[in-house]
Amino acid sequence: TVRVKDGNGGTATDADGKFVIQAPNNQAVLVFSYVGYQQVERAIKGNTLLNITLKGDPQSLEEVVVVGYGAVKRGDLTGSVGTVNVEDLNKAPVKSFDDALAGRVAGVQVASPDGQPGASPNIVIRGGNSITQDNSPLYVIDGFPIENYNNNSLNPSDIESIQVLKDASATAIYGSRGANGVILITTRRGTEGAPTITYDGYYGVQQSLSRAKLMDPYEFVKLQLEYDPINATNLYLKNGQTLESYRDTPGLDWQSELLRIAPMQSHNLALRGGSKGTRYSASGSILDQDGTIIASGFRRYQGRFTLDQDVNTHLKVGLNANYSNFTSYGTPVAGSGNSDLALLTSLYGYRPINGGNDLTTLLNAEQDAEVVSSTNYQWNPRLTAENELRNRITNQLTANGYADYGFGSNFRLRITGGINRSVLRYETFNNSSTRTGNLNNVQGFNGVNGSIVFTELNNYVNENTLTYNKMVGKHRINSVTGFTLQGNRTALSGGGAVLVPNESLGINGLADGTPYTITSYQGQNTLMSFLERVNYSYNSRYLLTASFRADGSSRFAKGQKWGYFPSGSVAWHISQEDFMKGFKPVSDAKIRVSYGVTGNNRVGDYASFSTLGLNVGDSYSPGGVFIRGASPLALGNANLRWESTAEADLGVDLGFLNQRITLTADLY
Repeated sequence: TVRVKDGNGGTATDADGKFVIQAPNNQAVLVFSYVGYQQVERAIKGNTLLNITLKGDPQSLEEVVVVGYGAVKRGDLTGSVGTVNVEDLNKAPVKSFDDALAGRVAGVQVASPDGQPGASPNIVIRGGNSITQDNSPLYVIDGFPIENYNNNSLNPSDIESIQVLKDASATAIYGSRGANGVILITTRRGTEGAPTITYDGYYGVQQSLSRAKLMDPYEFVKLQLEYDPINATNLYLKNGQTLESYRDTPGLDWQSELLRIAPMQSHNLALRGGSKGTRYSASGSILDQDGTIIASGFRRYQGRFTLDQDVNTHLKVGLNANYSNFTSYGTPVAGSGNSDLALLTSLYGYRPINGGNDLTTLLNAEQDAEVVSSTNYQWNPRLTAENELRNRITNQLTANGYADYGFGSNFRLRITGGINRSVLRYETFNNSSTRTGNLNNVQGFNGVNGSIVFTELNNYVNENTLTYNKMVGKHRINSVTGFTLQGNRTALSGGGAVLVPNESLGINGLADGTPYTITSYQGQNTLMSFLERVNYSYNSRYLLTASFRADGSSRFAKGQKWGYFPSGSVAWHISQEDFMKGFKPVSDAKIRVSYGVTGNNRVGDYASFSTLGLNVGDSYSPGGVFIRGASPLALGNANLRWESTAEADLGVDLGFLNQRITLTADLY
C-alpha cells in the first residue's frame, strides 16, 4: 500500500510494483507498507523510479486478539482474555462449539444438564457472578452482541476464532451484559483469490461408556423379601421357587433396552474467494445425530453467506447472514419437579424380573405391578421413550451489515445493524401408553393429550463507533467512542387438548379433544448505551486501558434505569526492559493489574411494575350479568435496579524458549 504522509487516501501497487498516486508537490513523502513488514517513508524529490525494500516486522506478525469493539496484539493486552484453538476444537465431532469448549480455556466451566442431543450446556466464566439471576455469558457474533443465543444455529466449521473475555477490564465495555463474561466469535469470510471449494465431513457412532451396576434377579428378590416379606413371598416364591432359584436366572437389563449405539454424521461444504475489492463466502451444512437413548436425536440444516466490498479507499461495506433449521426430539432424561418423573429414575428403579419369570410380559407392561401408583410415578422406561412425543423445532435467522468509513489519517467511523429472529415450535403428545396419557395411572387423568406452543424471539441491534488511532514516536493511542441501541421482543402462544379420542392421529388429532391450557404472552425490552475506551502504549512496554459505559434499560423504573460501569487496567511488559535481555530462556514476560465494574439487568421485562390479571376466579355475576374483575398478579418493585459486580485481577503472562511454552496465571 502506498499513501502520502499526512494526507488522505492511498493506492496499491500492481504485480510489477507500479502505481499512480496524486501528491501535492515534489517534496511530498510517500509511505510504503505491507502486512508483516516495517513501513518505509521516502521523499519523492522529483523521482519517478523508487527502489523500496521492506524489512520483516516480527511484532506485526504477532497474534491479534479480538476484544470488545476492536482488536489488539496479544502482547499489548492488559486484561484477561483466553483464546480457543479453533483448529483443535473442530477435530471434536460435536454439533456446536460449546460442546467442545470444556477444558480449553482456564476459568471456563462447561456442564451439560442433559445428555440429549440438542441440549445446550451451561457455560459459566469464573464462577457465578449473579446472586439470583442468569449466569450465562454474553455472545458476540461478528461484532453483534446477542443475549440468549442458541449455539446450535452456528456451524463449528464456520468459526474463524473464539476469544473469551474474563476480567472486568475486558468485559466492562459491554456494560450490563458483561458481568458473566463475554465470548467473542469471529466467523470465516471470503478472501482475495480464486474461488475455493472445500468439503469436510465425518461419520461415527456414539454409546454410553459408563453404565450403572444394577441388581441382578437374585439380589433384587433378596431385597424385596427383606423389605416386604409377605407380598414378595407371594410374588416370587411360588410354584416351588426359592431365593436360590434366582441366583442364575437371567434378568431384564433395562439399560440395554433404553440405550443404544447411535450413529452421527456431519457434512460441510463451503465456497470462498474474491477479487481485490470484493470478497465472498457461502457455506452449508447438514448434521444428523441419533441419541444414545432410543427415539431421540438432533438434526440441523444450516447455511451462511458473507460479502465484503471495498467501495473505495475510504469506504468498506459488508453483510453476513446465517439461517438454520434444527430439530431436537426425544424425552428429556431429566424431569421437572418431582424426580420420580425423570426417565432415568424409572430406568434405574424398574425391577429386572417378575414373579412368573416372563421377561416379555415385564418388557411390555406399562407399569410395575408392585408399585403403588398413588405414591410412585415410575413407568416402563422403554414405553416412555418410544411413545412420548417431544419435538423442539427451531428456525433461526441472523443477519447483519456494516459500513466502515475512514477519514483523515486517524479516524474510522463504523455503523452496524443486525437482527436475530428465532421461532421455536414445541410439540408434545402423550398417547395411552405413556405415564400422563393412560387413564389407569394417577397422572393420566387427562387421558390422551398434547399441546403445541410457539415462541418467537426477535432481537435487533444498532452500534455506531468512532475509532481514533495515533502514533507519535514510541507513543501509541487508540480510542473508541460509541453509541448503541438494542431491543428484544418475545411472543408466546399455544394451546393443548385432553381426552383426545383418536390417538392414532398423534399431534394432528388435538382438534378432536377437549381444549386445555391456552397460553399467550408478549414482552419487550430496550437498551440504550454510551461507551468509551482508551488504550495507551509506550513502546509496547507500558500499557494502560481505561473504559466507561453507561447503560439505560427499560426493565427498571424511572430513576433506576441507568447503570454506569467503569474499568481500568495497566500492564508492564517486563521482557521489553534492558535488564531482561540476558534471560534468554524467558522470551516474554508481562504483569497485568485490572479493576472494573460490570452490570446485570437480566430480570423480567416488567419486574419493576405491578401487573394485573383478568382471572375467571375473580369474577362475579350481580343480577345474572357476568362481570370479570382484575386482580394483582405480581407486586412491582420501583426500587429494583442494576445488579453490579466489581472484580479485581492480578495476572502474569510468561513465555519460554521463543514462545514454545507459555504460561498465564490470574488471581482474581
